Amino acid sequence: MNIQKILFLLFSFALLLIITVLLLHNDQPFFASQGTLNLNETPFRDDKMTSLDGQWEFYEGTLYEPNDFTNGVRENVEWMHVPGKWSANAEKQGIGTYRLVINNVPADQVLGIKKQNIRSASKIFINGELVSEEGNVTKEHANYMEGNYPKLIFFESDTQQVEVIIQVSDFSYTSAGIANSIYFGEQGTLVTHSFKKGIVELAILTVLLTIGLLYILLYLFVERYRRKEFFILAFALSCIFFALINLCLGERTRNRHFQH
Repeated sequence: MNIQKILFLLFSFALLLIITVLLLHNDQPFFASQGTLNLNETPFRDDKMTSLDGQWEFYEGTLYEPNDFTNGVRENVEWMHVPGKWSANAEKQGIGTYRLVINNVPADQVLGIKKQNIRSASKIFINGELVSEEGNVTKEHANYMEGNYPKLIFFESDTQQVEVIIQVSDFSYTSAGIANSIYFGEQGTLVTHSFKKGIVELAILTVLLTIGLLYILLYLFVERYRRKEFFILAFALSCIFFALINLCLGERTRNRHFQH
């Protein structure tokens, strides 16, 4: 393999790596602090949407209901960063409860949250009402069932305070927790944001798959009429590999279309 082929291969891999880093990168500022988020201190008033990144209340090993917080924060609270994992220790797989209180919420509007990736079964309560249930949230491993898809959840609030409680069961991953940012905002803004992000990810997926398939055809053609050019096949397979990574991240288009 001559120097031109080596440089071409290195450039191709670098390009694919940059695309993957951009997909994984999360540059959201942290607004929540010790389980509380003040919308007046976020871009919500202008952008009509904000991430809920930051410190949430977290209670490992317990599935608390909304009624358990009538007196506010409980004594066994931990401060857990979201998005993030509560443990990388496989022995600490199990259950937990997240809680965040959002203040200065505009009343009498249709609001919502955008849930992306909570490992691996979850229940979401907003102001005491169960608004989402995926999988089977349980303390018992035998009764546990996964369920984890991106979704938009809409609700109305007649107060300026919104309480978000998320119960989580995870017996599948060693990195349990809320893996991606949760967004809060007005209904129209969340729908538009989700649609645009899905289009971008679908475009990246289409481009990578198209390049990969074209280079596979080129590799087969060159192998038949000239001599085998392995770097072409390596680049083609790399494109397809990164396309599959894109398919499993972000909006996770595959899961959205094939969920039941």
